Amino acid sequence: MGLHPQVRAALKPGGFFCSLVPTFNQIEDLLLSMRRSRFAFVEVCEILLRYFKPEPARIRPTDRMVAHTGFLIFGRRIEPVQDERGIELAQEIGAAPTEEAENT
Repeated sequence: MGLHPQVRAALKPGGFFCSLVPTFNQIEDLLLSMRRSRFAFVEVCEILLRYFKPEPARIRPTDRMVAHTGFLIFGRRIEPVQDERGIELAQEIGAAPTEEAENT
């Protein structure tokens, strides 16, 4: 799957991105693609739908749960900058060389 190049082009610097995917494999692909495309402040959360019995005196989940989970992935487009925090953030997400790599 990955991140389509048009996504980055459509977002302004600092723009928010969100995706809904159903599997762990798609999470992995998208996270790798987001890292290559210089997205930061990335978060992943799972969503799950669970039904409850509509009994006022006995509010609880239904006895049988047939459910599907999904995952939300959030991130923000960043631009490479040369100030100290920008370089640190780019290194943090793997989008810039580390000091060790620069010294070799």
